[in-house]
Amino acid sequence: MAAVDNQVRPAYLKLASFIRTDYAPKGRTAPGVWSLRNRDALYRYAIRTFTTTGKSADEIHKLGLEHVAEIENSRRRLP
Repeated sequence: MAAVDNQVRPAYLKLASFIRTDYAPKGRTAPGVWSLRNRDALYRYAIRTFTTTGKSADEIHKLGLEHVAEIENSRRRLP
């Protein structure tokens, strides 16, 4: 318990102080990739890196909308 009181807790307090006074005030105010200047290039890079498709963001979005419509239509047909 002494290690927590003497080492761990002070380290967390120091980290919290750093985040509050130095780090957070210099951070972005808007979340997400779309708030950055090069958002389109970053988004294309993310699609290439994190998916197995060669589709564009618009094509992926359209496909998603089609799937949602298909799911909603199948729910309407249920008894």
